[in-house]
Amino acid sequence: MESLPNEILLQIFECPSLTNADIAHCQSVCRRLDIIAKRSIRPNYTFKVDYKTHPTWRLIRCLLINPELGAKFTSINVTWHRRHINQPRTWTKQWKWTDQEKDQIQILSEMYQLIPATVKVIVDGINSEALLPLFLAFTTNLRDLDLGDTEPNFIRRGPFTENTIRMLNSCYEDGESPFDDPDNYRFGDHAMIKEKYAFGNPEVLWFHANIDLGNLLPGLKSVGYIRNWYQDLALNEPGWHAMGLAKMLFLPQLHTLKTWCFHAWVLGFGLAITAAERQSGRKKSTVKSLELLQFSFRGDMCFDMIAEMTGSLECLVWSTPTGMWRSKEQIADLFLRHNPDTLKRDRIVIGPVTWKRPGSPNRNDEEYEDA
Repeated sequence: MESLPNEILLQIFECPSLTNADIAHCQSVCRRLDIIAKRSIRPNYTFKVDYKTHPTWRLIRCLLINPELGAKFTSINVTWHRRHINQPRTWTKQWKWTDQEKDQIQILSEMYQLIPATVKVIVDGINSEALLPLFLAFTTNLRDLDLGDTEPNFIRRGPFTENTIRMLNSCYEDGESPFDDPDNYRFGDHAMIKEKYAFGNPEVLWFHANIDLGNLLPGLKSVGYIRNWYQDLALNEPGWHAMGLAKMLFLPQLHTLKTWCFHAWVLGFGLAITAAERQSGRKKSTVKSLELLQFSFRGDMCFDMIAEMTGSLECLVWSTPTGMWRSKEQIADLFLRHNPDTLKRDRIVIGPVTWKRPGSPNRNDEEYEDA
């Protein structure tokens, strides 16, 4: 290696097959590789939830060793690879931390006030979705966050049945599964699984739950673009809770927010907005471009609540699945009144819109075929 010129090493580091975790490992070998690797680190990162080779877990391990690496990431794209009950090839094994790493995670979680349930899921090593808030603690220069074609349910396809227990047992090494002891679980008792691995509410991601406007994660202090989509409407899920929308609208540097399938009712949304205003210390959002597709709500006042939060809008797209109580002109006038200096009528689209739901190539067919 000492005989290789820097230019050749740089080309090696820029190979697309190398992950950021691979590059971080090379950085720890010697000072020369560290310097060259820093010139090659790609700023964009694909955050693969529950992927079978554990790339996100490995990256966090590297960041615990070299936290400065996080400042290199300016864009995150999340892809979803949830375990499928009927496809054993998707049953990603448990990730295991060292005791030192667990202590570091606990310290970081207390520093950034991650909710305790998040830390439990991270330490358990099964649901890597919970790693995203921890990752955001390192990404101090984040600009874009695309949450992808989100799969809100921890397990894809099917109810919590005996097959679920069989799948979860396979994720652990022999004798380590919490479900080996039948006294720990009664079939039909779904609460234990949700409490241990997921937020417990498919309307809220760990990402949403850990947005604390009074003590923001570093990545959320700088992010300017967020796309928050939703998948699996066929499972009769209601969509995202508007609490997450209220929080995101008050992120300090956010200029573009694209969402799909949020739902709200007046009282709950009002309380969420009040909490967001109190935590952020602001009454107005900095968002310039706002897309609310398939936004459903109960109560006409939700129009007013969202309009009152805006003040810098330059573009508005709003589509609801169930119709509207007010005319398009009335809604447009409402937002024009709250954004008089920035928003023009020809930059407003209200009602049914022609749009293509952007599907993400979150998995390949071979990986998810039946075993």
